[in-house]
Amino acid sequence: MSRWPPDTSSRLKRVAIALFAERGFATVTAAEVAAGAGMTERTFFRHFKAKEDVLFEDHTDLKAALIEAIAAAPAGIGARGLMRRVAEFLSERFEPQRAMHRTLHAVISSDATLRMRALQRDREWAAAVAAGFTRRGYAAQRAATIAAVTTAAFGLVYLAWLNDTAPQTLAQRFEAVEQDLAQALAE
Repeated sequence: MSRWPPDTSSRLKRVAIALFAERGFATVTAAEVAAGAGMTERTFFRHFKAKEDVLFEDHTDLKAALIEAIAAAPAGIGARGLMRRVAEFLSERFEPQRAMHRTLHAVISSDATLRMRALQRDREWAAAVAAGFTRRGYAAQRAATIAAVTTAAFGLVYLAWLNDTAPQTLAQRFEAVEQDLAQALAE
């Protein structure tokens, strides 16, 4: 049996994001986050190696599930259909947490080091998408190209989704951008 309640990491994350949004990432200490969650600083560092890790949790399982979702798509589905599958996968996970994503994005955008870490995270997601396409039989270069386009387009859609209140889902927004891109490339 664990010494910490099962929601310890999520409690620390919620408190940290709220404090970072209120006071700025640089001014908040791990001890303050822990105290706000009713825990000790030592407990904080048992769950996170560093303060910024609260904002960039390990998504290894999620990336593996994304790779599997691409691989498990119906036979005969083309690159555009697989791109939409990626958007649907991410949409299902992000949609219920729109407010938290807005706050998280604001915190990350406010700090140069966090922005650099976000770029690294985005490259890791693109690598996972490329791995999914490779498992579908795409050559490595083509898989990397499609993954880069997919993740870049999804990033634009994600920012639009954060900044407005339209009822469109991320997947719906992505499909519209993907269609625009297909038309532009056909010209």
